[in-house]
Amino acid sequence: LAEIYGPCIIGDAEPDKPVRPLQQSADFCLAHGVESLEVRRLVGKWPSWPETLKGARARFATRFVEYLKRGHKVSRNFLLVSHADCVGGALTLIPGAGHNIEKVHFGGHFVAFHHKDVELEDVREASLQ
Repeated sequence: LAEIYGPCIIGDAEPDKPVRPLQQSADFCLAHGVESLEVRRLVGKWPSWPETLKGARARFATRFVEYLKRGHKVSRNFLLVSHADCVGGALTLIPGAGHNIEKVHFGGHFVAFHHKDVELEDVREASLQ
């Protein structure tokens, strides 16, 4: 998950190449001590320019739920690294975390885990109400 793909973050003009090639990122990780890295492909689709804050937060939340479902299905943990707006958007989906995230400081993060008696669809539906 990336930044908001719009002028509020990137500037007035849509960039030609807003991200580096996937292999370059993988090579960087391996060169800096990541011992196990699986690089298949990018997941999802690129947002339309210009993306709004509201649209980006919806995209972040949707993708976060997709990762939760994927991790649950294969019984695997995952680490999701993104920007403050994604952290805020994902937190709004966590029951009890609050639905009005005003600010996420530098290095802001959260840790979540799955309870077997809670279905992921219940989390998503509760967060939309």
